[in-house]
Amino acid sequence: MTTKSVVAIAQLLFLTLAFAGGMLLSPAIMPERLNDLSLLLPSRATRDLICDLGVGNSLDNATIIGLLVWTGVFAIANFAAAKISKK
Repeated sequence: MTTKSVVAIAQLLFLTLAFAGGMLLSPAIMPERLNDLSLLLPSRATRDLICDLGVGNSLDNATIIGLLVWTGVFAIANFAAAKISKK
């Protein structure tokens, strides 16, 4: 891929995750299906963590589990990419 196409794809992915994760639109006014889908995204777990800690609320179990799962997924992807790049 060229540098220009990588930048375009990264921006598209970022904006999609930000919108669907509730960073650009409050989850309270999201359609029900989008809100249910956003609970599975790493951006939503991060948003909920920041909002809950900022307001002083206790963390939801789904937020903690989501962050742990996505951290594991990204760690595995990092190790796989490092192993592939060494070949």
